[in-house]
Amino acid sequence: MKERRVSRGLVSACVALLLAVSLIAPACPRPPVVPVMRVGVVTSIGGLGDKSFNDYTFFGAKAAAEEMGVPIDVVEPAGVGDFEGLLRDMALTGEYKVILAIGFLQMDALDIVAAEFPDQTFIIVDGVVHKPNVTSLTFRENEGSFLVGVLAGMMTKTNLIGFVGGMYVPIIWRFQAGFVAGVKWVNPDATVKITYVGSFRDPAGGKEHALAHYGAGVDIIFSASGATILGVFEAAAVKDKLAIGIDVDQSHLAPDYIVASMIKGLTPATYHATLAALKGELEPGIAVFGLAEGVPGICFLIPDHVRTSTVPLPEEVRAKVIEARQMIIDGRIDVPDEHDL
Repeated sequence: MKERRVSRGLVSACVALLLAVSLIAPACPRPPVVPVMRVGVVTSIGGLGDKSFNDYTFFGAKAAAEEMGVPIDVVEPAGVGDFEGLLRDMALTGEYKVILAIGFLQMDALDIVAAEFPDQTFIIVDGVVHKPNVTSLTFRENEGSFLVGVLAGMMTKTNLIGFVGGMYVPIIWRFQAGFVAGVKWVNPDATVKITYVGSFRDPAGGKEHALAHYGAGVDIIFSASGATILGVFEAAAVKDKLAIGIDVDQSHLAPDYIVASMIKGLTPATYHATLAALKGELEPGIAVFGLAEGVPGICFLIPDHVRTSTVPLPEEVRAKVIEARQMIIDGRIDVPDEHDL
């Protein structure tokens, strides 16, 4: 199984060549087209290497492709304006069994392209596109965020807690809403200081915001900001304070400072959807993943999890998080979302 990164120019050139050949010899009989089963991936802004959202979504698709023994191609946009062209270029080749659009920023582009290619199967991760050939994978991020909020509310010593967002958009508000609610549920006296960097790929900005929080007395920060969070981890090390990872277990990136991570369930959700698409079994529509669907919500509740953080985790904190998780599943805690801000 081969993995390759494909430039937009190469895909466009191939499409142009095919069109040119068809114009030169329009009357020539064409042999039956045998579609090549490939997986295509268009990453979100920031691309691969963010050690979070893009990487772990891609890992799920890659695992499915490897299991089925098919190639996987990935393209990375320079900006939001690239999405529509990249998706269309992939669809035009006719080579892809399934094309994945990573991130809510691709919703408008995919809505257009999916309509142009009704026989092409698409998956969008973290967004919703209402087309009969699109499967939308969505997540109740507010639930896992509530759990790390409980942890932060119990582990703070100053009663000052920080939240650093990336772009100021509804999906990040969802993280914020759940986190603040979790803090307040367990520690009503705590204050959550909230700032937004304005980007998902600005580690320097993340570090600046985190340093300002820590300098103001905050002793633990949760950040929902893509690659920007890497700067938050740097600031935690500089100030010898705590941070919380996101989407996947990021403790290994700064084990002395990252106490735990919010778990979203990206890799398994993408793996199962991609595998189903390759087998011809994927159903269009909206799939939602949260605690009730088996998402752990926090890293230390992942089955067979090996903790890499060196930050002591008191047993009473673990027990309270487990209690909150079950209460959410049972409907005894109604976790707010972006609509409640």
